Amino acid sequence: MRDLVNTASFRHVYRLRIAPVTPDFDIKVATDMFTLSPMKPLEIPVTITRSAGFKPDITLRVEGAPKEVDVKATPKGITLSATGKTSFGGPIRIVGVAKDGPTRTAQSTVADFGRTTESLWLSVTAK
Repeated sequence: MRDLVNTASFRHVYRLRIAPVTPDFDIKVATDMFTLSPMKPLEIPVTITRSAGFKPDITLRVEGAPKEVDVKATPKGITLSATGKTSFGGPIRIVGVAKDGPTRTAQSTVADFGRTTESLWLSVTAK
């Protein structure tokens, strides 16, 4: 027996895990920072990846946005809009809720650090 890089010896130890496949989904966004300008909607594309035959409908929502920001789920993601009466800077989360199933939070890669985060940053500029 050999491993991926074609090495093996009596000192190598391998662990094999066998488990049933569980249908699930994952949510991703392209960036971790968004800026919303007054009277100009912000579209945030959301990628939903289904695995192992996951079929239930998934509803998207935003947590942490101020109440003055209107949030609408679209077939391609989330659209945010503001009237210009508020300014805001803070963390938000995009959450996917499956009907009779799990809840997942959108992940984004933080380019400068090479890590992923669930905490997205929203800046809302006032008029």
